Amino acid sequence: MGAIDRALASRGLQVCAQDTLAWTRLPGFVEGRYDDLATDCTGHDANKPGARVVVAAFANASARDAAVRQAMADAGAQ
Repeated sequence: MGAIDRALASRGLQVCAQDTLAWTRLPGFVEGRYDDLATDCTGHDANKPGARVVVAAFANASARDAAVRQAMADAGAQ
């Protein structure tokens, strides 16, 4: 996750808000968070973020891929 933080900072993006992901029931999930990003956080509105990214780490590629498949299935069911 440090590499993502460095990449965002190197492009002049600031983290205006951050919160953890509560995906603890998801097999293979290690840690995660969402970040609201902007080049200037002065007027940040959590209800209308300029950009929101989700950063998640999994124990391995199989766990990551299973999580993506489940998310896609859930989205299709709605």
